[in-house]
Amino acid sequence: MFAPTASEEGTHSVGQPTGTRWRLVPDVALATVILAMFVLLTSGWFSADEVVMRQQATELVENRRWTAEANPVAGTLDPAHRFALLARSDRVEGQIAPYTKHPVAALGFATGRTLGDWGLYLPGLFSVLGSCVLLAWRFQWSRIAFWFPLLATTALFHLTVVWAHAPALFPATLVAVLVSDRDWPNPRRTGSLVAAVALVSLLRSEGLLLGAAVTGALLLGMSKADQTRRFVLASAPLLAAVAVYVLEPVVRSALFGSTSGVLNVPISGESSLVAGRFGVAQILFLEPSIGNALGQLRFVGALLLIGASIGLKTERLPKRQATLVAGVGALLYVVAVAGGPIPGLVIAMPLIFTALPWVRFGQEKRPLAAFGLFASAVLATSYDSAGGGDWGGRYLFIGVPMLLVAVIPVVHHLVVDVDVGPLLVAAAVAAGSIQVGVLLDILDRSGTVDVVDDVIASTRVIRAENAGVIVAVSDERLARFLYDRGLRGASFHVPEDEEDRFVEDVLAPNGGDVLWIDLPDRSERREGDVLISHGSVSMRTEVRR
Repeated sequence: MFAPTASEEGTHSVGQPTGTRWRLVPDVALATVILAMFVLLTSGWFSADEVVMRQQATELVENRRWTAEANPVAGTLDPAHRFALLARSDRVEGQIAPYTKHPVAALGFATGRTLGDWGLYLPGLFSVLGSCVLLAWRFQWSRIAFWFPLLATTALFHLTVVWAHAPALFPATLVAVLVSDRDWPNPRRTGSLVAAVALVSLLRSEGLLLGAAVTGALLLGMSKADQTRRFVLASAPLLAAVAVYVLEPVVRSALFGSTSGVLNVPISGESSLVAGRFGVAQILFLEPSIGNALGQLRFVGALLLIGASIGLKTERLPKRQATLVAGVGALLYVVAVAGGPIPGLVIAMPLIFTALPWVRFGQEKRPLAAFGLFASAVLATSYDSAGGGDWGGRYLFIGVPMLLVAVIPVVHHLVVDVDVGPLLVAAAVAAGSIQVGVLLDILDRSGTVDVVDDVIASTRVIRAENAGVIVAVSDERLARFLYDRGLRGASFHVPEDEEDRFVEDVLAPNGGDVLWIDLPDRSERREGDVLISHGSVSMRTEVRR
């Protein structure tokens, strides 16, 4: 067993085994119902990134191939498909490959897609459920360990989005469990660790950073005894991640017929490596919400919960005062419950960070060191926006299991402590309000679909009345949403900085009316009268000849 025993001095013991795996059968059944409920309530997109994955999975299932024929009508006006409506897809010799970054992820979603739209969420559902079972096993079939990931993390959110965060959770949890193994080094378990890191890397670009962080953590405090063997075994996770990073472009070239073979570089953005890192750190860890004043209440609530925890741990706050402070923090979370997003990891996962001060680094140094190294690497290489429109520092999500394996033993120890128990209850209430916010977010996604459908309906009417009209969509996300809902014909995605080239290469040779579909910020600056508006989407016509 990997689980700690009561004989290990200084260890927060989970206690004696509480039963066999069969004890958790009712819990697994109930969790499956909860996960399925979140999936079935999902009625729209959260991210435009989902569109390319959905389209790729559909192409694999329906046509058994990776590439599809590009829009023939648009192709006559734009033979190079430079302005293809499905933005960020790859063009390969007159065809389009919707999603090429991680073929294994696309195959996983294609397997689910055979069951219909809801099947797209099955890889994530099984992965989240498997992670809970794995943590329960790690901690002697503990019910607390089983339910903790669902309450304390943003797993329920990632489950409802068609991207690879949820499918990567199970192998990432396996990595965390193996890293926390006190019997390491063990060649057989190192093989499992290598396989888990490789799978995470095949699903998420941050897998390379996780592999490096794991190797760094395993090398931490390495003694001189058998140093060569330990170094070789510790280096294996990094080598596995690097192998995936280098070989994946070769596989993509073979699958898609492309000769570019470009590496997947995780860093992107206009700022230098150093400039803007403070802003990225704010988004990844502390951003309470985007454009939502109630988010500031969550921020204060998180400070109160963590402050109460530190005060009680250091005995600077008596139990009564600490409980009161934590209760106010939880109340602020409840008052500020909303559909999100909440980018910051600390704000979105208050239960983990309330319990974290009680963890002893000496006994949990490897998983905590691995998370620290991983978070630092993500911070150094993240996009400037750092997933700012998402929940819980999503680029850090595959590192969260490292925190779970460190925190869960402490939670077992503290939950029965009469002095600390109320503090955890308050943090659990705050965490529950986050999950309610996820549910509200899911229920609200159909609103975006309705707006997009209205835009398409109006576009069809305008095209029927004006033969040959060309549709130009300036926002990348909106262009992908429109593509997913069936907008075809002479329709293009035209970035703002590419409009002159679009006019020169597409409009000038063909002439005709242009129907511009913009979001408000761009629409307000465009000349011409607003033809019609749908929600925050405006449509204008111009004559460009």
